Amino acid sequence: MAIGSRFCFVGVIAAVFFRTQLNQIIAVPIPTQVQPLAQQQEMIDLGIVFKANTVVETVKAFLKSRNIDHDQASPSSSAAE
Repeated sequence: MAIGSRFCFVGVIAAVFFRTQLNQIIAVPIPTQVQPLAQQQEMIDLGIVFKANTVVETVKAFLKSRNIDHDQASPSSSAAE
């Protein structure tokens, strides 16, 4: 099943943040004894994202530092830009 023929690169998710609540029962060692606690992790829709422009700039800088021609590295570079 094909939804469309286009692909739009918007960026890369580098990290996400979780909120930890004490719900799941786990044994946690404390200084005097092992204490059973409940713990739960929930994603809170916050994260670190690198936008597509940043990723493209990084790739171009890497290619330039290695003396690789950008046009030779990507055969469809005219379609992407």
